[in-house]
Amino acid sequence: CSLARIPEIEWLIQITFLTCASLVGLFAGNVLVVDRNRRLMIKLMVFNFGIGFAYFLVEIVLMQSFHAVFLSPTSCLVLVLGVLLCGSAIGGLLAGRVSPLTAVVTLAPLLLFSLLLPDWAIAQGWSSSWTMCLGIALIFAVGANMGVFFPAGLLWAQRCQKRAWIPHLFAINAAAGSLATVVSLYLAIQFGYIWTMAIALLAYLAAAMVLHVASSQ
Repeated sequence: CSLARIPEIEWLIQITFLTCASLVGLFAGNVLVVDRNRRLMIKLMVFNFGIGFAYFLVEIVLMQSFHAVFLSPTSCLVLVLGVLLCGSAIGGLLAGRVSPLTAVVTLAPLLLFSLLLPDWAIAQGWSSSWTMCLGIALIFAVGANMGVFFPAGLLWAQRCQKRAWIPHLFAINAAAGSLATVVSLYLAIQFGYIWTMAIALLAYLAAAMVLHVASSQ
């Protein structure tokens, strides 16, 4: 991890990128060939790619950051993934009431606290139970804010009478998440957790702005 280059991860990124690019190209190509409103569909696809990529960047970094709090890789995987999904479900219910821009503003300090909490709590001598409880609460709050985005995109597609393309948008979202799973490891090693989270936050901000501009037109 101290080397300037990590050939194994770079090879994984290349293979994953080619696989995801093929899938995204397949689904996006089908959409653009059939649907005449290509400008709108490009916006919808970019939105879903961006939020899928950002979601998994955050998820993988949280798993790495909270490894010392949840004590084992298995517990960390189950707790981070499970709590994020539960939080996202609540966020999905709020998608029509909370704007993505509001979610981004709330998400920024939550991500920072999530990165700083583990080391700070351990340095302060907090008990593992209290640290785990606070960590779970933070992860849940992060998931709730991220969960606003995907349903908001679906509502956008529905308002534009593009429901038929929702499976394609979901596939693009999933492919982006698969790519981010590998890319996040590389970014975390090369640039650190904070910069990786910053990239995810910028992706969410860009997606929120795209949706905000589209909704105001």
